[in-house]
Amino acid sequence: MESPKKPSELFLKACDNVVGGSGMIQHCQCGRVTFNPDTTWDWEEGEMDEYLDKAEKDPDRYIETEYAPSTIMLDGKDFVIGCPCNALAIFEGLFWNSRRLIAEYLKLKAEDIADRAKTETETAAKTVDAVHKIEGE
Repeated sequence: MESPKKPSELFLKACDNVVGGSGMIQHCQCGRVTFNPDTTWDWEEGEMDEYLDKAEKDPDRYIETEYAPSTIMLDGKDFVIGCPCNALAIFEGLFWNSRRLIAEYLKLKAEDIADRAKTETETAAKTVDAVHKIEGE
């Protein structure tokens, strides 16, 4: 899953706000590996050199960064935020083009949760009242 169009800065900011994972090495669903050799994480012996060698030989697949790469999980897959595959742009387009459906679903879901919470609260109150009657209060 790749896109010639980059996701907007606004969408990337939203993704940063709900990061699923961050660390010295992150794997994107596209097969690329993004890593930061300058982190304070402990590298296994020879591991950093291995990634640096891979990045030199295949810079499109092994991407060295100056920041800790982060991922977000969408549709059960990890996407590296800022990966050149730009797959996040596909989700951004889907979300925006489906915004009315998404808004309606979120509204109905919130109403359903509120209705269930109200029912559970009423049931709990009846149970407490019944217990008090049994205890003679």
